[in-house]
Parts: sequence; structure tokens; C-alpha cells
Amino acid sequence: MDGYPSGRAGRPGARVKKAGFRQFLKNKRLFVWQGESVFAIDHHMSAGEEAESKRVVVEITRGDIVRVAFHMMLRLRGLWAIYVLGFGVTLWAQCHGEYGPTSLFMAVFFVVLYAVFWTILFFMAVLLGSILTALQVSTMKGILGSHTYEIREDGLFESTCANQTLTNWSVIPRAVRTKRYILVKLTWWLFHLIPRRAFSDVAADDAFFAALQQRIGRSA
Repeated sequence: MDGYPSGRAGRPGARVKKAGFRQFLKNKRLFVWQGESVFAIDHHMSAGEEAESKRVVVEITRGDIVRVAFHMMLRLRGLWAIYVLGFGVTLWAQCHGEYGPTSLFMAVFFVVLYAVFWTILFFMAVLLGSILTALQVSTMKGILGSHTYEIREDGLFESTCANQTLTNWSVIPRAVRTKRYILVKLTWWLFHLIPRRAFSDVAADDAFFAALQQRIGRSA
């Protein structure tokens, strides 16, 4: 699903009065649950200003790896060069061969035929490459399963069953948001993967992504 799952905000055992709600935000966390994912926002005061720490817990599956690998492979210029070269060479060979086109209709027919053939071949190759990438990567401990991402002032913190890392903002060139994912890029092929389904709604998604954008590229 491309939409956001619904959830209920966690509440303290006793009712929180309006007058005390601001203090509750300072000292507690608001949790939004959706299946196996939880989005938490910490609120505290620092140096007279309220600083936000955003944390999202997601479940990464093989399907996520396949989709993102497919997305990345479609942007490989080398693959597109092979596609164009293969289409051009086979079309040239057909036109200059023994069974070359004898009319405009036949010429158009061969162009469409080879365009369809190479397009199908191209996307099958990309899909196969994506599946093989997912199978290879998924054997590494800590790739699949639960990932915790937390936006901190000194970097992006990640915790998995295998390790914990803190990536300084100055070494993160950019973050992009696709229809399904937030990709925090470290290099062209290395990135943090955050499925957008983990957020409770569009507002939570936008807030997390905006916080990333504000900090990316910041000097240490």
C-alpha cells in the first residue's frame, strides 16, 4: 500500500489535563503504532529552546530491497547505453541483411519489433539484477528486519540487530523521497532505506523528511 497506516497515539494511564499537556510533552514520548512499526517524537528543552529528536522504527523486507535496487538500476547510464546500442545494431543488421525491408511499412514494422524486443529484454535484465541484488544483500546480518533511525544533532543514528552507527551530517550529500521510500544517500549505491509506510500519516512523513533536509550537509 502506498498510503499511511492508521494508528492510535499512546496515552498515559491517567487523563492529561489541558493545562498539564505541555509539560507532558516535555517529559514523555508520543508513540504512534502501526502493526510492527512505531514512530516516536521526543520533546525536551535545551538552552531555552525546544529541540526535537525524531525516531522511526521500520521493518525492511526483501521486497523493499528489490524495489529500491530496481529504482537505482534504471538510472544506470551503462544499461541504457547497452539498450540503445543493441537496438541500433540489430536494426542496422536487419535493414542491411538479406531480408531487409522493401517498403516503408516493413521498415516501421522492424523498428517497432526491435524496440519492443529490446525494451522487454532490458526490463527483464533490470528485474533479474534487482532480485539477485536483494538475495545477495539479504544474506548480510542486519540488512533485513527491524531498523531504528533517529535524527540527532550530531548525525543520523541507525540501530539494527547487528550494529549501531552514527553518520555525521557532513558526509551525507542528500536525501531523496520516492513514492514509497526515503533514501538517505551516502554514495551513489550506498544509502539508508526508510520505508514511508512506517509513518502514521503524511504530516509525520513530511516532518521527518524536513528534519533530514535541514541537517544534511551540516559541518561537524
